[in-house]
Amino acid sequence: MRQQDHRRFRLLDFSANEITDAIASRIPSNRVNQPVPNPQTIPANLPACANSDCDCGDLNTQAEAQAVFDAFASSGDPHKLDQDKDRIACESLP
Repeated sequence: MRQQDHRRFRLLDFSANEITDAIASRIPSNRVNQPVPNPQTIPANLPACANSDCDCGDLNTQAEAQAVFDAFASSGDPHKLDQDKDRIACESLP
């Protein structure tokens, strides 16, 4: 094999993991698996975790959880507060 052909094949010699890592490194970390609306549209009375990732353990009451759930209703349930899909958030909270 000529040296020029060898160089050409070497450029194509990447593993799937290397390609996946290269692509993933270009995705901003705040956009990975988090369909959260623009923070400017989030009501000020919601807990701070509403801007990132709330779960039932971050919230004190079912009413507070329901307010977060309702604020994001148009985006589905990005915080996964309604596990049984009955549109009632964090039913185990007081």
